[in-house]
Amino acid sequence: MKNGPGFPQIPLTVIARDKEYVIRQEDGLPEWEKRIFETLWEKLMYEQSELTDDSWYIITEESGHAVHLDRPDVVVEAFHHLAEKVQGNEGAG
Repeated sequence: MKNGPGFPQIPLTVIARDKEYVIRQEDGLPEWEKRIFETLWEKLMYEQSELTDDSWYIITEESGHAVHLDRPDVVVEAFHHLAEKVQGNEGAG
């Protein structure tokens, strides 16, 4: 993407998992290691939301990697929000 034509200025929704929720999960990794990884992951997700001026960044509480399974309500809400933005922009050109 860095050498490409750039990201189009379109509505974008980035749905991120809950860092603290993931860190609390028992998976055998030390907390310090999970905290480093999750902090970096959160930063990368936020940077995705900066690809366009018309973005919505959501941290989905009580969800891990499978946000669509953990919190389908948030995914549905985000879809409706994005659909409204697209419909509102149809006549804009």
